[in-house]
Amino acid sequence: MIKLFILLIGATKQLGTALYNVYLSDKITNVRGAGMKYVAGNRQLACPCCGHDDFDKDYRQLNSRGATFLGLDWANKNATILICNNCTNISWFMEEPEELD
Repeated sequence: MIKLFILLIGATKQLGTALYNVYLSDKITNVRGAGMKYVAGNRQLACPCCGHDDFDKDYRQLNSRGATFLGLDWANKNATILICNNCTNISWFMEEPEELD
């Protein structure tokens, strides 16, 4: 019974990871490209380290111990990250910043 449970957890983890990767590949729009300017909270974003305002956007998963233990990492929330094109500082956002035209 325990071996079956362990196999089930492993299969669930692999399926969840595969589904999560497909989900992220659809969301990623501008990774390490020319850079974009962004707005959050009605303010244009600038890097807190160097003041530069061109960023590349990506997504990262916020893991929790319980979900990881059960092999359910794919069920965790995601955060948007902006990477400064000048100094590579990373800023994290729970709500996705809007692109500035």
